[in-house]
Formats: sequence, structure tokens, C-alpha cells
Amino acid sequence: FADGYNSWKFKTVMTQPDDSLRISYCNYAGQPMLNVHKDGDDIWCNFWKYNSSGQAILHANPSAISGYDDQYALDAPALEAALSKLPLPGYRRLGRVLRLRIRVLSPAGGAQLAPLAGDLPGTLYLAASADRKSVWLTALALRGVLLLASGTPALIEAHAGTHSLPGRDPHVPAYPGMRSITDQRK
Repeated sequence: FADGYNSWKFKTVMTQPDDSLRISYCNYAGQPMLNVHKDGDDIWCNFWKYNSSGQAILHANPSAISGYDDQYALDAPALEAALSKLPLPGYRRLGRVLRLRIRVLSPAGGAQLAPLAGDLPGTLYLAASADRKSVWLTALALRGVLLLASGTPALIEAHAGTHSLPGRDPHVPAYPGMRSITDQRK
């Protein structure tokens, strides 16, 4: 999803000395959207909504919130609408331009690494675990699942609770002089 004041981008989970959890969901600008305090079965949430200038226009206290759901949303129509705004992939079949399509596969035990019957190039497979806490994204090219130069499938994988710190990709090794997005704000 695109950066926005009302779309979370960063999730931080902190275990407190008493084993309770503090979970924070922040937008791309680092503003809190949802702060959660979990202590056993008890949950207290604070929620904020922002206007187009990033100013808080709503704050909901714990008394107004009954809970939250941090599972990945599998809203195929919303995903199709987002894909329709992207440039076409350049594939043609029988003289017709093929557009990007999404195929949601759930429950799945991992990434979809082979084409499914009837799917054309430009199809994106969004496979989600049964608990919707893990998702895998692959894409179909002309000769099957899109491959990297190494011959391995091009795969995007996400697991709830394992997101990188703001501005830091866990797959990029740290190097001297490395700066993150948050470093640039200083």
C-alpha cells in the first residue's frame, strides 16, 4: 500500500520486564496509529486517525476500543484496484494486452512456485498461511514463475511480528557509514 498517514508501515513489539507486551503501529511519518498494551488476556488500545496534513483528528482511548486484528487482509478487490493503477506488464495474448491480476491462495503452507491451470503471465500469487500471519508473493512471467538471475524464484515473504525497524531492511547487511530513513530526519 502507498504511504499515508492512516496506513501503518512500522510495527514495533517490546516485551516489558513484567512480560507484558507493548505493540506500536506507526505510519510512514513515524506517527502512532495504534498502541497496544497486552498483559495476559487483557488488552488496552489507543488509536489515532490523521487528516491529509498529518494532524491528529481522532484519538480513541482504550474504553472505546474492544480489540484489534493484526492478520494480513486478503481483500482481493482492493488488491485488484491497487494493481490497476500500476503500469501494464507488457504481456500480450492473442493480440490483447494482459493486465496484472491477483490470485489469493489461502490457506497455504508457503509460496506458490508453479503456475496454476488457466493463469496467464502477469498473475500475482498471494499465498497466505491459515492463520494469515505469513504471506508470500510470487508472479507469473512468460515461462512460469518469475525467476531471479540466479534461477531462484522471485519471492516476497512477510511474517507478522518480524518486520524490520523503520528504514532498515534485515536482508541488507550493515556496512560502515550506513544510514537509515530515520537517520535522515535528524
